[in-house]
Amino acid sequence: MEAQSTTLLKDYSIEERSAYLAALATMANADGNVSDEEIEFLNLLAEAAELPENLQQEVVQVARNPSQISLQRCLDTLKPSQLRFSFITDIISFAKADGQYTPEEEQQIHKMADYLGVDQQQFSILDRFVDKADEARQQGQDPTSPQFLNQSGFGSMFQKAGISPNMVKGMLGVLAPIVISSMLSRGKRRHHGGGMLGGLLGGLMGGGSMMGGGHRRGGGLGSLISILGGLSGRPRYGGMRSGGLGGLLGSILGGRRGW
Repeated sequence: MEAQSTTLLKDYSIEERSAYLAALATMANADGNVSDEEIEFLNLLAEAAELPENLQQEVVQVARNPSQISLQRCLDTLKPSQLRFSFITDIISFAKADGQYTPEEEQQIHKMADYLGVDQQQFSILDRFVDKADEARQQGQDPTSPQFLNQSGFGSMFQKAGISPNMVKGMLGVLAPIVISSMLSRGKRRHHGGGMLGGLLGGLMGGGSMMGGGHRRGGGLGSLISILGGLSGRPRYGGMRSGGLGGLLGSILGGRRGW
């Protein structure tokens, strides 16, 4: 699949993009540690989403110190957006990426889905879509294409369940590796890294997708995928940090207090 644009989440507002990436950033440090590879990947995501540079820096700071912002506030921004379906699909795919989708991980994702207003029927469809999308990628198909959605029946299932089929265009698990590779190949990245970045890109292009079994834990993207392991062992949903909201990112996501 070729990227149509070098902008991730291009059909969504700055507020929605910021909330999506800040939510990932808070979870990246769920186990109390964030690696250089995770920081670099979040940098790449924020650049590919074309956030203003000060917001890019704040996303990275959230990963290093997630007490700056509450996951709840990020989810509040995603609640009215079709990105809520993309987000749940992504974290299901991240959790399944190591082949060990634990009951604890599923429970935490269910809680997050409930808060976002994703009902059980919708959750079940998204869960099945993750598996079918992985099979499609292994067969060289594009799971975000109208052709795949129509032939697989997911386009109709999404619509009947109140999910816009366009939500697939917001799934970072499929699109991020492709868009980031395109961005870098065109020389659009401002800061070029050395060996670590080269290794990260090797991981990005090794599978081309994070859906399902596309990557495994242990380094590069696989390291970021381990965020769900941290969530299941130290859940923040329902008891997330509610720390202060400093900086522009806090202003964008609102001044309400978190849990």
